[in-house]
Amino acid sequence: MENIDGHWFVETPAGRAGFAFTEPNEFGVLDHEVTLPSGDVIYNPMRVVPNGDGCEVVFTLHRLPDMSDEDFERDAGLVQADLTRLKQLMEAAR
Repeated sequence: MENIDGHWFVETPAGRAGFAFTEPNEFGVLDHEVTLPSGDVIYNPMRVVPNGDGCEVVFTLHRLPDMSDEDFERDAGLVQADLTRLKQLMEAAR
């Protein structure tokens, strides 16, 4: 993973993908766009919401047009794995 001028890039099995997050803000908004190796751009709403002495992360996964059930389930699994890893990292930092 590398950061070039505030844009993150990662190598995936399909090729290089880019990530651009919204500017840092006080509202817990972590919306971001993912640029796929094909050049398609996907908008991903994401929020961090305070809850007691912790927080909740809310991520909206959109089903893309013409996406098969299998591809959508794969994407959902990848998002779940990312959120699980985030949870582990945050709990370890407590």
